[in-house]
Amino acid sequence: MHSDDLFLIRICGLSVKFEPRNLPTESVLSDVHITLERGLIHFLTGGNGTGKTSLLKTLMGLLPANTASSHKHIQLTNGAHISGCDLPRMLRVGYIPQHPHEAIVPAFNVSENMAFRSFLRGNIGFSDWLLRQRYKKELKQRIKQTIDSFEITRALLANKLDNSATQLSGGEQQILNLAAMIFDECDLLIMDEPTSKLDAANKRKFWELIKEIKTKRPLTMLVVTHDLSDDRLRQVADRVFSIQGTRVVESTHLHDPSTI
Repeated sequence: MHSDDLFLIRICGLSVKFEPRNLPTESVLSDVHITLERGLIHFLTGGNGTGKTSLLKTLMGLLPANTASSHKHIQLTNGAHISGCDLPRMLRVGYIPQHPHEAIVPAFNVSENMAFRSFLRGNIGFSDWLLRQRYKKELKQRIKQTIDSFEITRALLANKLDNSATQLSGGEQQILNLAAMIFDECDLLIMDEPTSKLDAANKRKFWELIKEIKTKRPLTMLVVTHDLSDDRLRQVADRVFSIQGTRVVESTHLHDPSTI
């Protein structure tokens, strides 16, 4: 059962197609209907080339205008209907890619990477932070509070806030990317196979942090994965969608007693 009061966004009848020059139109996704509920972790599964990443890019407004339907197929809680390119302007949308280094700014240390997304959104004045030592100290204290709030981030990052982010391992960088999204207080966190490039030990740490976030600071997430066989993923997943052909099939709540 889904409550109208609990959803963050609804995707209603979204289609994605590609129109290569002098080639037939390729339909990637057709008539997609998905409800993302506040504070829940949603997984999107499907094989390679099924359109998982295309759906994510549509939500982030990253697909060219001629590929995604131009109609306003995304409904917000206030009743407004918008297109994918408008969503990042209406909500704080965070993104974590497969490759951890792609979300890292090499010239910045760990603290600066933590706060960089807030700079981009205009929530923190970049010049203020760099030039006013008092404000910089306050900001670093806020960053430290976020890091100390979770066991995994405290263990991996607490003593490395002034280190270059490039000195971190790939697993530590992905933990940093996730911590930065918590610090930025994003409304919707989109992740594209975030552990596919990590070794087994770092995969475990990443999903342990997700589990801790779910308990302490519930965050609406949409996570793409090609495989849900890992028990750690099933432990944190609330709902699962799968792409079959060009359509998205929605499962029931994994933790809803009425579905057992």
